[in-house]
Amino acid sequence: MRRRSLLATLGVGLASVAGCSNTPSDGSTPDDGATPTAGTASGGDTGTFEFAGVDIPTQVQLNETYRFHVTIRNTGDRRRTFTSPISVRSGDGQWQPISQPLEIDVPPGETATWDSPRARQFFLGTYEFRLDALDARWTLEAVSRRVAFGTRHRTPTNLSVNVVGGAFESQFPPRDEESDDSTPTPTATPTPTATPTPVAAPDGKTWLATYVRVRNYGQSAQQIPTADTFSLTVGDETFVPQPVGPATDRYHSVSLDGRTIYQEPLAFAVPDGSAVADVVVEWSQSYRQGDVEVSWRTNA
Repeated sequence: MRRRSLLATLGVGLASVAGCSNTPSDGSTPDDGATPTAGTASGGDTGTFEFAGVDIPTQVQLNETYRFHVTIRNTGDRRRTFTSPISVRSGDGQWQPISQPLEIDVPPGETATWDSPRARQFFLGTYEFRLDALDARWTLEAVSRRVAFGTRHRTPTNLSVNVVGGAFESQFPPRDEESDDSTPTPTATPTPTATPTPVAAPDGKTWLATYVRVRNYGQSAQQIPTADTFSLTVGDETFVPQPVGPATDRYHSVSLDGRTIYQEPLAFAVPDGSAVADVVVEWSQSYRQGDVEVSWRTNA
């Protein structure tokens, strides 16, 4: 994972939920290892506050919404308002401010808790947060997402990837009469000029035709994930998609126009007698900003 590039996207993720910008007003980016910005307090006294703890999940799945809660103690003798930026980084990358600084009124001798904006992480990794004024730190790990078949996953490039289900087949491509007329057709794929000849499954195997649906929510065309970014496991065995039949009758990467949908099956040769409950389909993709990993199953 390219950790430094990832942080800019993290900032966007936080801003998209909070509705604020993470970029400083002068458009600059904080230097790596910069001195924490001092907090402020009413009356000008900055030495009367302590970090009393944070409540944050240990792990979140990709795209899962979460919040964290920071508690501040006022050790002074009168009510004051504590203000401090909160920064975040991954690995040894640059510190970047989140969309909303911490600001909270704390009675004398008591604590008060500030609730962060809702946020989500789009890339795998361990994220370190810092309350700049008091140099208090905590971490969060973003892990692979596990979902049920038919659940959409929104990608950082504004595509949605969804393994909608599938069927065991003795031949591939599946016969037309078993297809659902409501299934979207690939908008960027030419219509085949001849009826494909079905291919029988190898001895001791059956085809598992797993349908992948990709929607482009953007306005511009973009390339959809390639077939080799998907894999399938049954029990302890892992399988890769097979290039069976013409490309027009199976999932393959195309340039998908904006606001359109593509859906075709991936062909996996799995052992005879495989059970749907044991099937897991995984998609993993490396972007310039970081890595994404999602798996679909019957019971997430």
